Amino acid sequence: MGHQKTFYLRMISRTMIFPWKSRTNRKSLTVLDSLVLDASMDRQLSWRVGGAKTLNLTEPLVMGIVNCTPDSFFDGGLLPTPQAAVAHGLTLARQGARILDVGGESTRPGAKPVSEAEERERVLPVLSGLARERALGSMDVLLSVDTYKSGVAAAALAFGAEIINDVSACRFDPGLMDVLTQYKPGYVLMHSLGRPE
Repeated sequence: MGHQKTFYLRMISRTMIFPWKSRTNRKSLTVLDSLVLDASMDRQLSWRVGGAKTLNLTEPLVMGIVNCTPDSFFDGGLLPTPQAAVAHGLTLARQGARILDVGGESTRPGAKPVSEAEERERVLPVLSGLARERALGSMDVLLSVDTYKSGVAAAALAFGAEIINDVSACRFDPGLMDVLTQYKPGYVLMHSLGRPE
């Protein structure tokens, strides 16, 4: 079984990284490659994320979603204030979430894009509140931000996030690659056929 996991994770990383070779320098590729899950047969499957933290991936982990958008897939508008979003995050942590993923722009089909300023306004107060609760010992979670914008990602990492969850794989904002290179957070890259709108 471990052999299959190793092959699967490495195949994903190679498939996603090679398309960037023509547009980035080798140093960026090396750093990005180090951000991808590290697996081998002779050591435990783990993921290094921001702040020199490591997640053990030998057992499933739950990522709780904290949507700070009025128009998300499922719960858009149910968390209208930062306080409500932080309370929801605390509930998710009590229910077993190991990662909380905070998003400020919907990626559902047909969703309208939001400005960087608006996304920051939605996400940063929630991250700040969650980081404060974590510092007080109210929960033991890692913080993730669902964004493709380099400015939002940099601000989120400065507010204590350890993971960037990017639906565009750096295609919508190539400047995100520089943020990843500088901060070296955990990075979730996804593939999308195009922008939601």
